[in-house]
Amino acid sequence: MLAATAAFAGPEAVPANPSANAKQAPKVQPFGAGFFPDAPTGFTIAPDAPVPESYRLGKGDKLRIRYWTPAIPEATQEIVINNDGILGIPDIGDIRAEGLTRAELRGQVKKLLTEQFKNPSFSVDLLETRTVTVFVTGAARFPGRYAVKAESNLFNVIYGAGGPAPEGSMRRVTLLRRNKVAAVTDIYKFLAEGSHGTDIVLQDQDVIFFPTAGPRITIKGQVVRPAVYEIEDNSTVRDALTLTGGLRPSAHPRILRLERTEGGRMVEHTLSAAAILKDKSHADNIMLRDGDVLYVEEVSNKVYQRVSIRGNVDYPGDYSTLRAPTVRALIEEARIKTGTFRDRADLTRILDDGTPVVVPIPLSRLLAGESPDIALLDQDEVIIYKTDEKTIVPLVTVEGAVKNPATFRKTDDMRASDLIFAAGGMLKDAAPNVAHIYRRTGANSHRLIRISPSKAAGTNSENPMLCDDDRLVIYKETDVDFKPDKVTIVGEVQRPGEYKACE
Repeated sequence: MLAATAAFAGPEAVPANPSANAKQAPKVQPFGAGFFPDAPTGFTIAPDAPVPESYRLGKGDKLRIRYWTPAIPEATQEIVINNDGILGIPDIGDIRAEGLTRAELRGQVKKLLTEQFKNPSFSVDLLETRTVTVFVTGAARFPGRYAVKAESNLFNVIYGAGGPAPEGSMRRVTLLRRNKVAAVTDIYKFLAEGSHGTDIVLQDQDVIFFPTAGPRITIKGQVVRPAVYEIEDNSTVRDALTLTGGLRPSAHPRILRLERTEGGRMVEHTLSAAAILKDKSHADNIMLRDGDVLYVEEVSNKVYQRVSIRGNVDYPGDYSTLRAPTVRALIEEARIKTGTFRDRADLTRILDDGTPVVVPIPLSRLLAGESPDIALLDQDEVIIYKTDEKTIVPLVTVEGAVKNPATFRKTDDMRASDLIFAAGGMLKDAAPNVAHIYRRTGANSHRLIRISPSKAAGTNSENPMLCDDDRLVIYKETDVDFKPDKVTIVGEVQRPGEYKACE
């Protein structure tokens, strides 16, 4: 018979015991660490790189002004904006150019020319941008003062300075302008999504500050981008999986292991990635902590024994015995639906010799803690029925002197000899001439049918057809005293006593 085990109170943590795969998994690097250069780049901007239209002109910018009319020849002037921010066009006039965009400057040039000429034509070209000084501070890889072209944007300098140091943050890079926060940049947005929120054009004396990194977690296994990730406050498992780009096709959807330190020891939780990605409010979508390690298992990886549940439940499918070590724990994980037949569920199990057996479960008593829980083994399956289910598995049981006493699924036209065969045959000390079939005839009554196992063959009277819930008892010879008209049964049996030989 199956051994009972203590009740399991859900998927609480157990001491961590990393699998062989986890131990052999290559060491992962911080996300984005290989993107940045190993030395400062000098912030070289390609000569033909376009200057954005949003660029604001300033002291030191060099421009070319060309103008002409139908009556006068073309004139060309190359002019640098002076230290007062003035663009002085000889013979035309001065324009306060500092802070203007090129479009705004063109408007000012047109106004001056129109005041002096009839139907003027002109062009304004930015020949050379000024140099500005910016500072990179904090936990940067190469902090310091840098002279950069004025059209450089925030990301140009972040990249040129080598990004954050190992202890620096990638998610909270701060741009300070005149002692105020002008922008906070998340480099992950650019690396993972291509979102270029870092194209803010820098100004002279800007400060780029790298704070120390926030909480970090490690994600390994069957995800698109395994790495060490910096997480934001209140990040969940779902948030972390999104950072990685999601699961690979080879990922096991229901085996996501979370290792963390609790109470001074390493513990492990097994979560369902599929449930988390489907429903962000799922109980498995827990908050992450600094130092957590997530490992997504491979489908073919038999790290833990598998059990399954089907029928009238919300979450049918496969589970790990680490997550659901007993029948009650498995049922609680899968969550039975309303309209469930609570008098009985079935546990099907494959014996070592390949024989399938079925164990009936008093469902309502089990869930109430009134019936012993059953420890699950690899490949066990639990079946939950509906109230109106018409296909509840018919069962028959064999006990006593057989090799594998157990409950079996009753097949069509199953007879006593078939049940003995399913149990592996009788033991050598089994009584060959007497056995009993207990057949239910009412809620509290049975009919007792005597057979001779040695003569049970074919369709003879010693080999009757079995009915649902029949119980066949094979006795040992030492337990039976056979007489022509009476049989006395003694020993370790449920109903010892004297029986008529006919029945």
